[in-house]
Amino acid sequence: TVEALVKQWAPLVWLAPNEKYMPGDVSKFLEHDSAVSLDLLFDLPIGNESKNWYLVTNSDIDELITRKESFIHGQNPLNENVPIYAVVSMCKHSPSEMSHKPDQKRPQFKRNPYAPTPKNIFELQPNLRQTINKVEKSIRLIRKKRELEESIKLHDETVHNTDLPSKQSAEDLTVGRRVFINSDEGNGKQNFNSNTDNSIENTPRSEENEEWETITERRHDTERYGDEASHDFPHFHVTYWMFYPYSQGKVMCTIDLGPFGPWPIPLIFGMCLGTKKEFGSHVGDWEHMSLYFRGRKEPDEMYVSAHDAGAFYSYERLTGTFEYHSQETRKGILQQPTFPKTVVTSSNHPVLFAAEGSHGLWTAPGKHKFVRVPRLYDINGFGMPWSTWRNVQIIYENGAQGRSSLQPKWMKFNGRWGNPKTKCHPLKRIGLHICELTDGPTGIPRKKHHFKCKA
Repeated sequence: TVEALVKQWAPLVWLAPNEKYMPGDVSKFLEHDSAVSLDLLFDLPIGNESKNWYLVTNSDIDELITRKESFIHGQNPLNENVPIYAVVSMCKHSPSEMSHKPDQKRPQFKRNPYAPTPKNIFELQPNLRQTINKVEKSIRLIRKKRELEESIKLHDETVHNTDLPSKQSAEDLTVGRRVFINSDEGNGKQNFNSNTDNSIENTPRSEENEEWETITERRHDTERYGDEASHDFPHFHVTYWMFYPYSQGKVMCTIDLGPFGPWPIPLIFGMCLGTKKEFGSHVGDWEHMSLYFRGRKEPDEMYVSAHDAGAFYSYERLTGTFEYHSQETRKGILQQPTFPKTVVTSSNHPVLFAAEGSHGLWTAPGKHKFVRVPRLYDINGFGMPWSTWRNVQIIYENGAQGRSSLQPKWMKFNGRWGNPKTKCHPLKRIGLHICELTDGPTGIPRKKHHFKCKA
């Protein structure tokens, strides 16, 4: 069940339209890198002894960037099943102590498939207004049914106190239990009638009912959902790790101050009056997002990481979206990004957008400022879709009992996944850590969890 949920909710990641550095397979990356420490070459070290080690490219990095077919450019997810690495942490729980209501008491629904939309959504879907009208009518229907049920309940109590209810009262009661819906289709009108004892979902199947089922799910569709009350869904949190062989830095406008090195300057009317330099590139790049499952078939929370910051979202079952509720800055004080409020899903898969070059994850397309001084932006959009669930390599943390998958050897490497920093600013000794090529990032074992199992 854990494996099924992990794959079912793996993200859909849109790579940027002009992306040059694609995601990659860790095993292929390791074929072109060597572990380096004290100028000596060894096989991949593991454990605490590997903390000060670097995975260094066997070839010159500038040469690799120039060759478009080199491993540093990653793999096209449309042509190859690029893996995503899902690290699962199981939680101990007592079913009787669950803080959530049973799933059978929650309304079922069916969401329309996700599709990229322009600013004017009605240009892409001319019939959307008609669909919205149906949704609004369904809401009014539900409210009216509730009002009728309350009045019927009150009427039943009144009739119960009467020894011989009249025939007219019984007829009125039957009529009162019927609900009519008017729906405009084309140039004509169609009427649908239902009864509170036989819900809309059980009316005869017609062409209109087929359209209706794109909005509301049949509550008794056991073939699709089964009997949820009989299942005990696991408690766990999972972090989806995406690996890129190379992360491209940001281009900044600078002025050369001689012995004091280059300093960033602002653009003047959108033009750089100095020299453009690229800073912050590095070999190896780990990006991630996390989900927390608490005994349901849907996650309760999601965490999305962008550089050294991240945002927490709560899942809304009725809308099938994740809603923002807080954020954090894990490192530094200059990163104060503004995260979008809502994350949509596509067949349960959270839809995320990887920034061009740097691959930071965002929950909406566009231009996102993540550093105030100097102003640094991430740009993303609908470039190439990466359906990560096609190749999910599940790794259980702490050797979960009864789990078949074994941790790969590289999960025990605690060093840095890339070359050491080079071409740094002359004033790095006084704390100005600006380099054209920065250190490779640390790997999964040295990352902290964003969710903790609750007792």
